[in-house]
Amino acid sequence: MLESLTRNRAVSDGAVEVLARRADPQIQEIIAINQSRLLRSPQILDALEANPGLTPDVRRRVLETREEFFSKKARQQPVEQVVDEDEVLGDLPVTPILDLLERAAAEEAAGSMPPAPPELLEVEKQDTAKMSVFSKILTMSVSEKVQLAFKGGKTERMILVRDRNRLVCSAVIRNPRMNEQEVESIAGMRNLDDEVLRLISMKREWMSKYNLLLTLARNPKCPIAIVLPLINRLTLRDLKALKDDKGVSEAVRAVARKAFVQRSQKQ
Repeated sequence: MLESLTRNRAVSDGAVEVLARRADPQIQEIIAINQSRLLRSPQILDALEANPGLTPDVRRRVLETREEFFSKKARQQPVEQVVDEDEVLGDLPVTPILDLLERAAAEEAAGSMPPAPPELLEVEKQDTAKMSVFSKILTMSVSEKVQLAFKGGKTERMILVRDRNRLVCSAVIRNPRMNEQEVESIAGMRNLDDEVLRLISMKREWMSKYNLLLTLARNPKCPIAIVLPLINRLTLRDLKALKDDKGVSEAVRAVARKAFVQRSQKQ
């Protein structure tokens, strides 16, 4: 009953705050992953921290939420006000992608056939601006696409992340303007190279976000070696959904089923 009430949007933030001060580990976790409520009422974070039975995992989530949505936002606010997400940062140093550029140059020198260009969804083909960018990308060399992937705005990133060349995909992931929402969107895509999902899983900052790891776990395109360690971090509710999800592989469902049974028996 407490679990249902905690998830119910109609329950007031004040009631959840009172509950957070004495909630058991399972309820603590449900409160800690409800980011929309925490953003609306940050005092719930204070209540969780005051809980004498707060688990180390939930305490970590509380600290991460404070850093990501309050401390970091306060520090970055002046910068975010002047950044244009669709602007191509032509003067951005390419030092972080020198290894990719060297490999791209080697590919071009070897005269290897370029991979097929990224595909655009039908709904995206109706976007004139996106089609214009796509047309330019078709004429670019691998090295040029790598640079655009690293310096480009959101439109360029969302096109190039589906490029068949892994160097280009890697450059997108290294783009300094990639944010959590964008990464989560990419993590749910099923029409891209699994190398992109592997690169996302290697970023500790991103993988500390529950919604992102859940999205990866649900993506049938995500390599099993990446998904299996994530299963132990899922809530009981999400484990239950994953074990019955026909969209993922039987191996993933089997591990999720075993974890669900073990976790249920402990409660």
